[in-house]
Amino acid sequence: EMSERERVVNPCKVDLIPLSDENDQEIWHFLDHPKFLTRRQSQVVPIHNPNALRFAHIDLATTSMAGVSICHLVGSQKVDGLVKDGKVYSEYRLIVQYDMILTIIAGRTKPISIEKIQRLFFWLRKECGVRFGKVTADSWQSASILQMMEARGFDTDVLSMDRKKGPYYAWRTGFEELRIRAYRQRQMMAELETLNDGPDKIDHPPEGSKDTTDSAAGAYWNAISSQGDTSSEHGTEPAIHQEQLDAEPTTNLEEVPIT
Repeated sequence: EMSERERVVNPCKVDLIPLSDENDQEIWHFLDHPKFLTRRQSQVVPIHNPNALRFAHIDLATTSMAGVSICHLVGSQKVDGLVKDGKVYSEYRLIVQYDMILTIIAGRTKPISIEKIQRLFFWLRKECGVRFGKVTADSWQSASILQMMEARGFDTDVLSMDRKKGPYYAWRTGFEELRIRAYRQRQMMAELETLNDGPDKIDHPPEGSKDTTDSAAGAYWNAISSQGDTSSEHGTEPAIHQEQLDAEPTTNLEEVPIT
């Protein structure tokens, strides 16, 4: 309900984006630009909260599926609850809104183009006025893409969604407390139905996948982590006392990429 009220919509024209070097198509060719971009004073900027920093996580793959999710903070809300000893607590916790939750697949004859995934971020920053906070990727084949993005001024890091459960637990808490604004992405919903809470990690069944959920949970974790320690006294969420303040975007555009 909150997502619908805030008009959080799916900006992607397809459920699965075929992305390889077979053709010249980039990720932005599969996006419905007017659904997430607008023009303000000769600049192209995101429709929702254009001044907010964006946080992203990339779950890389070449032959199966890759996930790319981007989100941002939109303030906070008061959360009341009980700790194990029955005491009542009240905390202000962060609200996260998703810009994109994308599932990427290989082409007919060639693997997923990691370079094209990288170019999505360059395009969003240069042509769409998007300001990025941290961008992370899993450890599999991420060194090259993260090094290139860091060289271009992005704040990058490695985040393995298989080595700790904290990001998934925090993500679940965000949904339970109605602090997440996300549209219904088909692949993510399918993966959520089959996730297993194993002894060492959140995993998928043998024939399943969790590429899209990894990217969405990782992006959420980056967003809430930007406000400090994620080991709150009452869970895996940070308690906060003021909203994030961001400067005005500086991108000045002559060409309008929205159609």
